Amino acid sequence: MNLLQETKFLTDGYKHAEGYVIATELTCSIFTEILELTEATSVFEIGFNYGHSAFTWLSLNDELKLASIDIGRYKHTHINATKLEEKFGDRFKFTAQNSRHAKPSDLVGYDLFWIDGDHSNHGLSADLNLGNAAESKYILIDDYCNGIKNTNLGVGRLITLVEHYLAKDDFPYTFVKVYNYDCNSGKNPMALLKRDDA
Repeated sequence: MNLLQETKFLTDGYKHAEGYVIATELTCSIFTEILELTEATSVFEIGFNYGHSAFTWLSLNDELKLASIDIGRYKHTHINATKLEEKFGDRFKFTAQNSRHAKPSDLVGYDLFWIDGDHSNHGLSADLNLGNAAESKYILIDDYCNGIKNTNLGVGRLITLVEHYLAKDDFPYTFVKVYNYDCNSGKNPMALLKRDDA
């Protein structure tokens, strides 16, 4: 499936071009694989922006439900959230909220936790801690290549923040797969994690 034409309304008329998913055949096949692998019927998304990823998830599965939160700093975020609410009805719910104010109970009942919000180490750490506290079965992390220096390795080598978390005893997740989907600036990596006791 290729949803490129269907997503044009999300960016038409806007000059700003912050990163977003391009719903090419490759991207759609990756998102479909993730939905099949996780058997997800519901997704909780942090980071709506233009709404491309939410639109793609919902278009690929007519029964999927998706809740999205976004800090809502851009006008297009609110406009496009309303458009998706009109298109997908009760399958889509949007809340203007900083994810740092979200509670683990907000994630209960969702099969897949998709993190695509604050990509700083501090922001991603907060979202990973949220998913862990909610005992999310699957966590999907966009832009997972953000690096930190790990001096515990003796040479201060650069590792991803995700690798740092996976090495922690109180973060019981394992890498499932890394995907490289199409975005408006080229290829973008995301990592799928599965909770060990799920």
